[in-house]
Amino acid sequence: MAKPQSLSQLLLKFDIDKKKYISREWQDYAYRLAIFLDDLKNKSLYMKLAKTTPRGYLEDAKNFVTDAYNVKNKARLFMWKLSELKKSGGKKQKPAEFQRLKVVISGRVQAVGFRYWLKGEALKLRLKGYVLNHPDGKVEVAFEGTKDNVAKMLNICKDGPPLSRVDRVTQSQESWQGDKDFVILK
Repeated sequence: MAKPQSLSQLLLKFDIDKKKYISREWQDYAYRLAIFLDDLKNKSLYMKLAKTTPRGYLEDAKNFVTDAYNVKNKARLFMWKLSELKKSGGKKQKPAEFQRLKVVISGRVQAVGFRYWLKGEALKLRLKGYVLNHPDGKVEVAFEGTKDNVAKMLNICKDGPPLSRVDRVTQSQESWQGDKDFVILK
């Protein structure tokens, strides 16, 4: 029989300080941005940026770093691109607006690869969210990202993959969740 562990031994397994000061969505976004940029020592800078800078500028700069090849210092490239975006003042490039939609799709949408196809399309458009099968034969998908990409994804949902038949698509606006990836549930 295994010896019971003390409370202190159990608590050692958890990293309590990791999210000690994170209570709001923008703080979580800043923390994830610092991890993405491999720059946790400057997470307070990203906290300030996430609170005061339009999210579109931050996402555009992050996407620029993601697309860059063989970057030695992601944080430096991110800050440079962010300053360039701010200098332009939205004249040349307006910061992206973000939105989240929840969509329920009816028809022949299960057992035809719909969820996996949607995940592939969402990843191409850099959308975050989830997709799952309902017991009643419908597919539910929630996705968030730039308004343009969300609109493209909505049209993609109306078409469906080759073996499917989409009869009805109902949509509803949701508040931003800050999902980290696009996942298939159930």
